[in-house]
Amino acid sequence: MSAMSGPRSPARRAALAGAGLGVLLLVLLGWLLTRSTGAPRLPALSGADPAVAPASVASVPVERAARDPLAGAATPAPSAPSSDPAPPVERFARLHARSVDTAGAVAAHATYLALPLDETGAPRIRRAWRAGVTDDQGRLRLDELEPGRWILTMSATYRPPQRFDLQLPPGLTGLGDVRFALARFGHDLEVRLAPDEEDGDPHGFLHVRSLFGEDVDRWNWIGRVQWVANRLALPLTFTFHGLPAGRYELSFLRCDRWSHEQRVEVEVPCEEVVFETSNAGTPLRVVTRALDGSPLAAEFVLLAPGRTEHFNRSVELGDALVGTDPGGTFRWVLLAEGCLPRQGTQADFRASGGELRLEAVLEPGVGVLVIACNFDPAISVPTCGGEIDMARDHMPPLAGLELAVDGRLAARTDAAGVALVVLGSPEARLEVLGPTHVVVEQQNLAAERVERLRYPVVLRCASRR
Repeated sequence: MSAMSGPRSPARRAALAGAGLGVLLLVLLGWLLTRSTGAPRLPALSGADPAVAPASVASVPVERAARDPLAGAATPAPSAPSSDPAPPVERFARLHARSVDTAGAVAAHATYLALPLDETGAPRIRRAWRAGVTDDQGRLRLDELEPGRWILTMSATYRPPQRFDLQLPPGLTGLGDVRFALARFGHDLEVRLAPDEEDGDPHGFLHVRSLFGEDVDRWNWIGRVQWVANRLALPLTFTFHGLPAGRYELSFLRCDRWSHEQRVEVEVPCEEVVFETSNAGTPLRVVTRALDGSPLAAEFVLLAPGRTEHFNRSVELGDALVGTDPGGTFRWVLLAEGCLPRQGTQADFRASGGELRLEAVLEPGVGVLVIACNFDPAISVPTCGGEIDMARDHMPPLAGLELAVDGRLAARTDAAGVALVVLGSPEARLEVLGPTHVVVEQQNLAAERVERLRYPVVLRCASRR
């Protein structure tokens, strides 16, 4: 047996004991260092205790960092990104303003009209306009507007309007206080309808406009008409409040039947204005025939003189009562599929059997009636809220508007804003060529095609701003 594999000597056993004691001392020293420095423990292997993530350099206690001269020179760990969402990028424009008087007091319920313009400076289509009144605090707040060029017109209590030509970017544009010189004293203008016993329920529009300037242009309903929504009967009286003293034109137009507009000039302040109405009128009968004498279904259009409002009545079987004689001078137009339009005056009706009778023969062809009105007055003097829709059928006629068919000049509107246009075919393109006006609202025209040849094409136009 060799010396290496034989029994250990006393000296060898003493050396091994000393080495073991040294290892034990080293382990004990390491444990003490761990307790004193707060070094991380190894995660427990048991599933009962959750694992603890090691502490980062950035989590060194403040007092330790003060003791350690190298702690201040250490590069800090990058901070985590913020969890707060970035502010949204505004897509729409917002317009805020406030109507006040020259002293800075609130001027509540000032009327306003905001309309967008296209790249040529022409007003965009009517449904893009924004109209209304400021609130009790005079505040105007328009949100979700398309960025771009806008015109804002404001007017307070019948004062001369102020116009702003604006370039609205996305986000808020504030005009601040818009000041108006308010009238110290306002006057009421009372209006009443006086129907006779057989007149039924007359109703229609009242319109008052100032003759001393363009400060007042107001509309309102009057008369016994039942609204479907709440069955409310409008009274036979109405009062325009707060008018400045001066001379005005006041008119009443019935809309329950054909009639001429009644107009009077008044000096405010004044007594109550009374419009008498009556149910008088001789029945009108229209007979329409083709060239071969056969009955022809048509549309009878009565054009009110001096304005662009019109009335339609169908002559489905070529023979029909279309209403009563409105009195005075009026024009009429007959429209039928596959026929050229035909027009005339009240002189074409002949008395027959207690009624006025019109017999007309229509020639083959394709044509349409065009009625054009000038929408500029509604833009220049803003009306209160929905009054602009009351006014749009009563705007002044627009004469000289050029109309083209398939790119070629075909007709111009006359002094009454009316033109009969020969199309040539039902698919022909009808265009407006007027250099100073643009169509902002239209009826019976889509993609330059007439939708129904038996009905007029109505164009409401405004000047390029």
